[in-house]
This record gives sequence, C-alpha cells and structure tokens, in this order.
Amino acid sequence: MVKIQYTAGSVTVDDTANVVGSGTLWRNNVAVGNFFKIVGDSDFYEVGSVTDDEHFTLTAAYAGTPGAGKSYQVLRDYTENYGLKEIHRGQLDWQIGYNSNLKAIDAKIHELES
Repeated sequence: MVKIQYTAGSVTVDDTANVVGSGTLWRNNVAVGNFFKIVGDSDFYEVGSVTDDEHFTLTAAYAGTPGAGKSYQVLRDYTENYGLKEIHRGQLDWQIGYNSNLKAIDAKIHELES
C-alpha cells in the first residue's frame, strides 16, 4: 500500500526554495510535482527537484517562519483532472486540504459561469 503522505524525519527551511531533511529518505519517497508543507502552516509548496535523500528544492521560496527540526508533510495523492488534494483517514492537517479543495472547486465553478 502506498502511503499518501511522507513525513519521516524533520526539515530545516529558510527563505529560499531549499529544503534540508534529517532522517529522511526522499530519493524514493518524494517526486517532482508532490506538494510540501510544514505541519501547522496553511501554505503548500510544489516540489521542483529532488537532489538526494536529504535535499529537495521547491518551485518557490518558502515564505513561512524559518527553522530547523520542523515536522512536515509531502502530499502524494491528487485527483486526476484538477489536482485536488485527496483526503484520507489519519491525514495530518486534513482541514487545510479540504478548504483548499473547496476554494479550487469554487474558482472552477465561477470560471464556468462567467
């Protein structure tokens, strides 16, 4: 069974697009296009490249509070047509994904009605 999130280890983030892991195995568990977020933050960032097990780069600079030893999530399950975040039992911060999906659906409906 494929896990919907990868959360092993912790990360260090700053005001760049670089993410550094500790206790992580990203080479086989994170892919370009996955979404990354710090637990408790509301912003998601797209993974732009994976260098090795402890380094990946986001497509945009991290805009949250910098620091080390942060808990994180790499989200790996999305719907096929609109890339909505799939929500599964036990998912951390599921409410943020749910609200993000509602906003995306609302925007698409508005686009279709315009």
